[in-house]
Parts: sequence; structure tokens; C-alpha cells
Amino acid sequence: MQKFKKHYRLFLILIGLAVLFVYWPSLDSGFIWDDDVHLTQNVNMQDLRGLGQIWTSPAAVYYPLTSTVFWIEARLFGNHPMGYHAFNIALHTANAFLIFLILAQYFEFFIAFSAALVFAVHPVQVESVAWITELKNVLSGFFCFLSVLFYQRHVAGTACRGKRYYFISLGFYAAAVLSKSQVIMLPVVFLLYHTFRTPRESARKIAGLAPFFLISIFAALWTVWEQSLHSGAIGNDWSLSLIQRTLLSVRCLWLYAVKMVFPFLLMFIYPKWNPAGLLSLGFSFVLFLLTAVLLTLLAFKNKINRWILFGLIYFTVMLFPCLCFFDIYFMKYSFVADHFAYHAGIGLITVGIYLLSRIRRPPYLRSFLAAVIVLIFAGIAHAHTGAFRSSKTLWLDTVRKNPEAWLAYHNLATELYREGNIAGAVRHYDLALKIKPDFAEAHINLCYLLAATRNAGPAVMHGRTAIRLQPENASAHLNLGIALFESGDSTGAKEEFQKALALNPKLDDAYANLADVLIAENNQESALDTVRSGLRQNPASIRLRDMLDRLSE
Repeated sequence: MQKFKKHYRLFLILIGLAVLFVYWPSLDSGFIWDDDVHLTQNVNMQDLRGLGQIWTSPAAVYYPLTSTVFWIEARLFGNHPMGYHAFNIALHTANAFLIFLILAQYFEFFIAFSAALVFAVHPVQVESVAWITELKNVLSGFFCFLSVLFYQRHVAGTACRGKRYYFISLGFYAAAVLSKSQVIMLPVVFLLYHTFRTPRESARKIAGLAPFFLISIFAALWTVWEQSLHSGAIGNDWSLSLIQRTLLSVRCLWLYAVKMVFPFLLMFIYPKWNPAGLLSLGFSFVLFLLTAVLLTLLAFKNKINRWILFGLIYFTVMLFPCLCFFDIYFMKYSFVADHFAYHAGIGLITVGIYLLSRIRRPPYLRSFLAAVIVLIFAGIAHAHTGAFRSSKTLWLDTVRKNPEAWLAYHNLATELYREGNIAGAVRHYDLALKIKPDFAEAHINLCYLLAATRNAGPAVMHGRTAIRLQPENASAHLNLGIALFESGDSTGAKEEFQKALALNPKLDDAYANLADVLIAENNQESALDTVRSGLRQNPASIRLRDMLDRLSE
């Protein structure tokens, strides 16, 4: 490693140029999907009080450090997405260079640099870098890889310096967990590292890893609570038996492995397998048996290189939190996602480059093959960033690759509505409901659009369906009230608006629509009282203030 230390700046520049080639289009991309929840419409991003809420309330979700960085970015970049994208890209570049430094401790330059370069341009990583919300991944990856780097120095250092590096590593690990708790398996990796490096030391080192494991246990418990009670990862979509979870985990693991080796047909939402289907169960069981056979061969083949085995185990261990054993909200849409593989992918990448490095003849063949892989992956990744240019391009790309992605049809419909394409929006809401008839939000939105286009009958039908599915949803009652008023049922409309207000007293649209019904009934005094009540709950409502001015004339 020492002999190419003086070239570190050159290596960083080369990695940076490769990353820039791939992600240059992202600098001109916008916000997508839930970026508004984390940034543009997040009240905690607005002031110092919000910063306090991030650390002292459920607003922390399970990544308060990431939210804090979002808060700082909001001060710097406002609602201009370029700055957020640039920061994600810079962090990803830094992560690739940290990986180079880590691998250079054990491998020749060809392996360390090639693996870092492949990590930098791998198409599977695009989802984590080009999606602003996934600052969670690149930030936690940055601290995670720093923790690994200093843990290496702790192990290799003297008693005094090694202890200092130990606490630095522990601090970076805590920061990684506070950025995204998916990295909670890193202490297991450290334990395995000791087992592979010097097996007799492993028992003695467990005590030193205790603080790491305590952080992991706390983060795991916090995340399980957050996902179930705050994010809503409860219900039929997460009601899986242990056998189903085990078979699904094997299938997920194989899909991630295949995508790391052959990163084609990448998509934002992959088809969701039916865990109870006989065909799905059979296929998963075959993969389970194949995995068991491979593990048996690895266990009895003493001559297998330890680094190959360690890379495969690292890949599996780091993916474990996302292999269906724990309930994650995203499982509502799919059991797999590219961004789940951000931290784990380098394990399989290093194994592949290590095997490639075994090619010694003819000279330069391995370098040529590595260059070809990097160029192919960079080209695919560069093209894949186009899917993340805007919410519309993301959902168009998703439905093209996965026609069963009901969420994509729904969100595409919302984008079409914002563009003024009402007919297109109605059609795509219908497509979402054909795939998932119990999707309450689609019924709610379709109810509103159909009422707005004078299709009161179908609008009422969708509104009643939405309330049957989600009787406590204020928006469902509001939109049904609008549809009933459009159909001429003023009494029914008033009842629904009142139910909406009982569920959400700050819903200004419910006050405004109730006032409209009262005005239509020539009950100006009651309408005025309704508007004033709404303004007491929502003093900043422009719509209610305009109505008050008109009614007061």
C-alpha cells in the first residue's frame, strides 16, 4: 500500500471523473416521490424548533442524523434540487475512495482500485445516489466505511494508538446507525473479520465489540418500533410465516446477487412475489436448496480462498436486515429494492474482481476485462439516471418495466393531474385499481376527479368504497361530500363534510365546501359562521379568507 500512497490524489480524481460521468445528468434532475416528505413539505426543515424535533420526537423516524443534514441542506439549497444531488454524488465518490483505502490494506492495487471503481459506477447504486431521499444510504455508507477504516487501524495499531482508533471507529459507527439503521450488522462483520484473520482471538475480541453490538440492538429495536407504529408496517402485507420469510429471504438474496453481476432491467419497484403461491414457493424452495448445497460445498472445501468466503458472507450479513425477516414499509410494494444493496454490494464486487485478478496470462488481459466491465456498468448506470430525472419519468420507467406496479400507476396519475391531463389521470387511477382494488387512496383521488368532471355517480361509488376501506380517513369523507353535492344530495354532502371535520378539525377544504352547500341553500348566516370557525382553526387559509371577504360584502 505504501508504494502508491503518493498517487492517492490521482486515484481520487479518476474515481471522481467516473462518478461524474455516470451522475452528471442527475445534477439537472428534480425532486421525486417522497422527497417532499423529507424536504420540501417537511415542517421540521423550516426553523431551529424543527431541528430540535428531529432529535426529540418521532419526527426523528430512524435516521435523525440524516434529517439533520437535510435541515442544513435546506438552509443552503432551499428548494433547488441541484445542491442536494451534488452532495449525494460527492458522498458517493468519497465512499468509493474509502473502499479503495480499506481494500488496499489486504489486496494488490488492481483489486482495490478496480473494486472501488466498479462500486462507484455500478448501476444498482444509482437508486441510492440519484434519489435525494437516499442520502440515508450514502451518508450512512460514508460513516460505515470510515468506521471500518479506523477499526482496521485499531486492530493493526499499538496499544495506545489502537485504542484511540477504536473509539474513533465506534463514533463513526454510531453516526452511521443514526444516518440509517440498516448498517446494524457491521459489528457482526467485525466479529467475522477476527474469526477469519486470527480465529483464536475471536472470543477475546467479543468484549471489545460489546459497545458496537449494544448500539446495534438499540437501533434495531427503535427501527422495528418506528416501522410498525410510525410508518405503518402492519397488516396483511406483512403477515408472513417464518417459513415464508425464510424462503423469501433466499429469493431476495439471489435477486440481489444476480443484479450485482448482471445489472440489467433495473427498476424502482420490482414485481412483488406472492409468498403463498405454489409456483413462488416452489421456486424459492429450489433456490433455498441450491444455497444450502453451495454452503455445504464451501464448508467442506478447505482450499477455498478465505477472502472469497468472507466477501460472500459480508454480502449476506449486510443485506440481512432487508431480507424479509423484519417488517419494512417498502414490503407493501415489493420485497426487494436496489437501494437496500448499497452497503452490501461491495462484498460481491470484491469477490468478482478477486476472481478476475487470478487471470495472469496473457498479460494485461485482466486489466482489459476490468476496463470493459467498468465501461459497460458506467454506460448502463448513466442511462439509468434518466429514470430519476423527475417523478413522471420515474413512474413511466417503472410501469414500462413492471406493469403490475399499482403504486407507479397511481403516482403517475397524480403527476398527470398536476399537468392538467385529467383524462390521463383518471385512466391511470383506474389501472392502479384494476391491479389493487382495495387501494383506498386511488379511490379517494378518483372520487374527486370524477366529481370535478361532472361524473357524480361513479364518483360517489368510489367515495363510498374509500370510506369502507378507510372509515377514519378525513379526505375520503371530504371527497365523498363533494361528489354527493355534485349529485344534488346536499344533506348527504353536509353529513360527510361534518364527519371530515370531526376527524380533522383543521381541514380548511371541508369548511369551505360545507359553506358552499350552505350558500347554495341560501343559508348565508350559517355559511359565514362555518367560515369563521374554519379560520379559527386555520388562520392562514387563503381560501377561507377569500370566502369571508365575499360573504361579508
